[in-house]
Amino acid sequence: MPPFLLQLLRIIIGYGAGALMFGLSASVPNSVSGSDFLPTMLLMVLIFGVFAALFAFPVTLPLILFSEWFGKRTAILFGAAGLIAGGIYVGLFFITPKYADIARDWPAMLGMTIGAGLSGLVYWYIAGRHAGLWRKVHPDQGIDPE
Repeated sequence: MPPFLLQLLRIIIGYGAGALMFGLSASVPNSVSGSDFLPTMLLMVLIFGVFAALFAFPVTLPLILFSEWFGKRTAILFGAAGLIAGGIYVGLFFITPKYADIARDWPAMLGMTIGAGLSGLVYWYIAGRHAGLWRKVHPDQGIDPE
């Protein structure tokens, strides 16, 4: 498989895994108890994960392109980007009158923001630490690594 396609596959899988990580952190405060706990929890993780993937895409696409182009592979970069995306998500709860009751539950909001930062680290672990390695010429060195 060509290196570019392998990295593209890593990006897609890493982005999906990061979104599911956020879905897990967002659904834990809203989970139900009882006999139908597991199916309800899995459904909520999937719903929140898909929502997070769609919502965070415009925020994370420039970071993904930047890290691939310049070969930036630090975990702090991806963790901070996740925190920023999570902060934007939580900020939308505070300015939306319909969700004012949810926004007052600050431990849940803090958990979602931390979960977003962890989702950035999940993305880094799967795809971010390989960012830019598929290129023949690295912008940092300006030479062919082979």
